[in-house]
Amino acid sequence: MLTTDALTRWCQSSLQSSLAETLFERGNLSYVVGVTLEDERQVVIKIRPWQNRLSACVAVQRQLALAGYPCPAPLTNLDRVDAW
Repeated sequence: MLTTDALTRWCQSSLQSSLAETLFERGNLSYVVGVTLEDERQVVIKIRPWQNRLSACVAVQRQLALAGYPCPAPLTNLDRVDAW
């Protein structure tokens, strides 16, 4: 799993704000972390073992959200951090 330091670096790099507080953590096949950022945004970060198909999954989810389907809209592109 990603360390808090690695997750904080990712937030700064990808969301342009550092992690301020962890709100919740849940996991099974993937790991979901709800956080508050230093700029006061609250976001959910989904972490799972890397698979090449994940890029297509994010692209489909983005298109669904843009079309008005009630699902979370990805804020970033897919990033690979170590094996995640």
